[in-house]
Amino acid sequence: MDVDEINFDDPALLEAIKEAKPVSEVPEIKFDEIINTENQPPADTNDTTPAPGANTPPPPADAPPAVNYDEWLATKSDGLFKTEADFIAALDKVKNYDSIEVRAKELESAVPKFKNDEAKAWFELVQSEEGTKALKDYISEKEKDYKSMSDVDIMKNALKAENPAWDAKRIDLELRHKYGTNLEKIDTDGLDPEVDKEELKEANAHNREVEKNLELLQMHAFDKRVAMIDKQSKLILPELKKAETSTQAPQETPDQAAERIAKWQKKVEETVPKLSNFKIDIDDKGVEYVWTDDEKAAQVAEMKDFNIFKWMESEQWTNKDGTWNPDKIAEGVRLLRDHKKIIASVASQVKTEAIRATMAKIKGIDPNYVAPSPPQAYNTLEEAMAAKLQEMRAKENNVEREEAD
Repeated sequence: MDVDEINFDDPALLEAIKEAKPVSEVPEIKFDEIINTENQPPADTNDTTPAPGANTPPPPADAPPAVNYDEWLATKSDGLFKTEADFIAALDKVKNYDSIEVRAKELESAVPKFKNDEAKAWFELVQSEEGTKALKDYISEKEKDYKSMSDVDIMKNALKAENPAWDAKRIDLELRHKYGTNLEKIDTDGLDPEVDKEELKEANAHNREVEKNLELLQMHAFDKRVAMIDKQSKLILPELKKAETSTQAPQETPDQAAERIAKWQKKVEETVPKLSNFKIDIDDKGVEYVWTDDEKAAQVAEMKDFNIFKWMESEQWTNKDGTWNPDKIAEGVRLLRDHKKIIASVASQVKTEAIRATMAKIKGIDPNYVAPSPPQAYNTLEEAMAAKLQEMRAKENNVEREEAD
């Protein structure tokens, strides 16, 4: 086995690593001390002493077998290591781990990588108990063949769908109650009409009852079967959770929030004082509302800490529980959109009412009322009207005198 093919997360490998004796503890064999061919005298060709091991007797029968380290390593690692070199390579790859337990926790907490958002959504779906159940229910329902299912099984499925808490025994009780205790006919072919009269009579009565029950069952099952096939054709997969990254803005850091607020407040200070006066045409005449410096300063202070959500709540666009108030929203939108039209209408009504009140006062003035003399600033409408009447009468008198002359 090539080292790159070894799965270093395999439990058997980890167990072998724990049990194996580190190479550092194996005593070093110094071959140069055992066999040293340097500085040795030349071999004596006449020496008849047997070579070492030439006549060595075989080991005793009860001696333990020789240990093959590679075979032992392969057995202990379930075939993961074939040689000591494989084992050493494995040690090199795990030597940076603090412990096996730490590595195991790293693997457990590792976040899987997904090809796309849909794959991630499917993974999250099956991780939840609710999602797993929904997926199982979908697959289970899709696999059912209602077209070939027996009438009895159709009714069992229908009763289970209508009564989820019922178990198989309760469903069987319901079926026996509706369609009888036995839905199978008795075979009468082997009965002799002369010899087995009573038995044949009972069998025929039973079979007639079974036919009635089967007809009733078939009638009920037909409707249920049609409904189940229609429902199955409309089944859809459990809805996947949309990726949050597509709908949620990234979280703002405290520094970013402070920078955003500072920019907003600077913009308010620069632009709000420059707002123009409010102008509107009323009866084809332009009128203007002039903002005072105090009003502008108050507006700047308000806009610096402006919060749209608090404002909507203060205007009753939203309720205390956060729900919307459609009536107030419609009223506010109308005022914002048609404010000029509304102001012009109100001004016209005020003007009309003022004219009516003035005319009423004029009609109620005493024609003999004498204005103060000499002419001065008039304090009341009556004085002004009296002066006007006196002026008109004087003109009329002058005209009459001129005509007489």
